[in-house]
Amino acid sequence: IMLGVRAKVMEGHTLAAGVTTISATYMGVIGSTTLTVTEATVLQIQVTPFDPTIPAGLPQALTATAIYSDGSNRNVTSLATWTSSAPNIAGVSDAPATKGLLTTFAAGSTTIEARFAGAVGKATVKVIAAALLSIDVQPGMAFATTGETVGFRAFGHFDDGSTLDISNYV
Repeated sequence: IMLGVRAKVMEGHTLAAGVTTISATYMGVIGSTTLTVTEATVLQIQVTPFDPTIPAGLPQALTATAIYSDGSNRNVTSLATWTSSAPNIAGVSDAPATKGLLTTFAAGSTTIEARFAGAVGKATVKVIAAALLSIDVQPGMAFATTGETVGFRAFGHFDDGSTLDISNYV
């Protein structure tokens, strides 16, 4: 990225396999990194979490991961094109700032697709019409010293007997 009078470049496009140096210059200071471009191709897209079950009204962030022919993988959530087969049950955002964000509306099932580089990944989302009855915070009892960070999880118990980690919603 070069900021200034000469040019402003936010992203580049690879042209061939090889190694190149990417440099950024600002106010006379230079930083650089190396970019290696391979001939690897996308074999598949994985959408996670795999086939989730979600109570209506709760959102869920989905992730698209490209699996390449050289064994590497890459998070392509923000680059994929997202669609839902039944947006009245659960819709998925394809907007730049919220790509992959699932919004659930009504009980039923829908297939969510993430498309990238000619490959398609799918997840079957089951939306249930369960009401939240109680929340368990775990661990039940914790001890910490001043300045220490303690992690907690919240688990929702629903009227259909299911339990779901709702830590991201509370």
